[in-house]
Amino acid sequence: RIALRIAPLESESLVDHARAGRLAEYLEDRYRRIKTLVPVAAEVFVLRALGRGMANDDERFRIRDFFAAIPDLSLSGDDLDGALFQAFRKPRAPGAQVLGELARVAQSLPDPVDRYWMMVYTLVAELPATVPSWRVIPFTGVMQAAFQITDTDMELAVVDALSFPPAMPRPT
Repeated sequence: RIALRIAPLESESLVDHARAGRLAEYLEDRYRRIKTLVPVAAEVFVLRALGRGMANDDERFRIRDFFAAIPDLSLSGDDLDGALFQAFRKPRAPGAQVLGELARVAQSLPDPVDRYWMMVYTLVAELPATVPSWRVIPFTGVMQAAFQITDTDMELAVVDALSFPPAMPRPT
């Protein structure tokens, strides 16, 4: 459970399904659920781009390439392009603050494991050399506050983020 970074209830369900010989069914259900999180991840990365003043088509294409390199965030080309296009074109309140918008996104993710992995993906988007210094990355601090990630979990997220290939495509 700890090595897989899954919650106790999820690990119990996994073991129960394995014992009942229905592990493939369970994994397929988890895979479909993870894919439903891609639009949420798209929203997080749009807010990251907005916070950096980079919410443009070039950044959208860089995010698409980044998502395509991560199996959990990869959808078919058209579905991924559609999710990112919708997130980038979503109307936002004038003067909307990134922290408030991220808090709204976090509320749509009641599972702390999902919030944790969103944090991991945002750390993966950073240059690997900067990830250990996560405390000084402005968006990371805002994301940590909005998603209510503890410092201990942030340190675990750094380890998970650094396990991704350094040469993978990353957004700006």
